[in-house]
Amino acid sequence: MNFESLLDKLKKKGIRPGLSRTVATLKALDNPQNTYKNIHVAGTNGKGTTTALIANILKESGFRTGLYTSPELLEFNDRIKVDGQTIETEYIEYFFGRYEDLIFKNELTHFEAVTCLALDYFRHQKVDYAVLETGMGGRFDATNVVYPQVFAITRIGTDHQEFLGDTILQIAREKAGIIKANKKGAVGKQNFEVLELLKEVSHNRGATLFYAPDNINIYIKDMNGDRQLLDIQYDNINLDRVHFNLIGDFQIDNLQTAVQTVSLIDEVNRAEDIRKGIENTSLKGRFELINRDPFVYYDVGHNPQAIHSVLNNLHEIYPEHKIKVVIALKKSKDYKKIGDLLKQSHSEIYTFPLKGEEYYDSEMLYNYWRNEYADVKISRIRDLKYIKNYKHGKEGIIWLIIGTHGLASYVYEIF
Repeated sequence: MNFESLLDKLKKKGIRPGLSRTVATLKALDNPQNTYKNIHVAGTNGKGTTTALIANILKESGFRTGLYTSPELLEFNDRIKVDGQTIETEYIEYFFGRYEDLIFKNELTHFEAVTCLALDYFRHQKVDYAVLETGMGGRFDATNVVYPQVFAITRIGTDHQEFLGDTILQIAREKAGIIKANKKGAVGKQNFEVLELLKEVSHNRGATLFYAPDNINIYIKDMNGDRQLLDIQYDNINLDRVHFNLIGDFQIDNLQTAVQTVSLIDEVNRAEDIRKGIENTSLKGRFELINRDPFVYYDVGHNPQAIHSVLNNLHEIYPEHKIKVVIALKKSKDYKKIGDLLKQSHSEIYTFPLKGEEYYDSEMLYNYWRNEYADVKISRIRDLKYIKNYKHGKEGIIWLIIGTHGLASYVYEIF
């Protein structure tokens, strides 16, 4: 069985939180995760940016660094990287060919199998550090088999309620599952109740928590449509005029969390390495300017908090412009709350069809939002070429494509 077929078969098992299957499989692989140092990152929004920043800073500091994220934007291989280079297809085929029987014997899910692949590959590549992003939650996430050097928790909001709980505190308690005894951890900007819960869990486990907004000072000196110029100060380090290739105040939150995390690693202490790591970080699908005439942004944000942040930042950068939002959503997302946000932002809404049972039917979204929001212009769009060829008059227009990683192949085919 080729690895694509195997992974498709594993996807049909769905999501089954728990660690026992992953633990048993890694034991059979002689626990590759124990052969290098791990940095473990959980949260609702910002995990991808934060892990990329941490990995790049470690790389610039001279460490061979693995990075494990999910889901991929375009190719499966994008999930697993070493020093910025994606895993070779040959190694994926080798791993799943050799361990197919073990995977099915232990009844691994898709994410559990891919996590085992990543941890094994990092040993094969002799990395010094691996930076691991949780797939969902924390306590029962397959990545939570590591005992990390440092942990980090980014902004927590409501998402995946069907697995993690109905309230933000229930979700936060699941994310707090990555907090390990006697370890140091960085925490990004949180609401008061969530922060107090994380402090309580850390105290009970003998872990030490560092709240990034209190310790990492970042000053925006200049900002345009695709980058920011920053001054960063913390401890005894001053970084002036740092070029940051990501925009939005939420990216400043993520940068604070990443810098706080690396500040807890004694081996990372040279200011210029930290600067290079930050300046060499750019990410597809994170408030990414993909076209300038007309202005078009793409963001993979898919929950209310993420979409709200992007819309707010667009209004700040382009206060006089009208925003046209192209959107598709998975069925696990709160389309009613997201629709309310789009209405409140005075955006025009364009629903886009994506194939697959996991996505809402675009006609359903169109009809629901059209009936619910009589004063909002709501349309359907089937080809993103319409945006690229869009000609506007004197009125400023910003296009925002948002809602899911599943839009990426359509976006990058056109832009």
